[in-house]
Amino acid sequence: MNIKVVIVWGFAVILFLGIGIFGYFNQDILVNPEENVPTNPENRVEYDTKKCIGTNDYGNITYTFRINPTTNAIERLNIQYQAVVENIDIYADVANLNKIVNDQKIKGITSQIYGTSKDVQLNLNVNLLDYDKESVSNINQDLIKSNMVVSSTTDYNEYQSIMASTLNLEFTCD
Repeated sequence: MNIKVVIVWGFAVILFLGIGIFGYFNQDILVNPEENVPTNPENRVEYDTKKCIGTNDYGNITYTFRINPTTNAIERLNIQYQAVVENIDIYADVANLNKIVNDQKIKGITSQIYGTSKDVQLNLNVNLLDYDKESVSNINQDLIKSNMVVSSTTDYNEYQSIMASTLNLEFTCD
């Protein structure tokens, strides 16, 4: 029985010695916590967020606008489509749009899809300051099928009118 205790202790000593040596030789990759502090925290912008919510027979559409308060311009946009009833055609349109955006890797736009045909949800994130307008114009019909509008305008009120006129839906906005 004593030989088992000696072997276990010997293994433990060798293991901890190995970890110590490994740590000693790799201490240069450790980051000093002071280096993670932003260099100029005064320049951080606190964005305003506004939402517009619209509904149709098949789902809810939520537009979330991130507005820079100093320029009063929309910089980022998140569009979320959430199905409320099962519809295979809507699911196919949403899945197709997600596939197009992800396969073409459109600059400034990302998308994620969740759920099945009865509870599909598509999130589209758009950087309005830096996106490929030509690629978006090519998928405009796919966007409209999914009740989404991506426009180059950065004015919040103008964007609301574009959404309402293009989609023929009424939106409730902040």
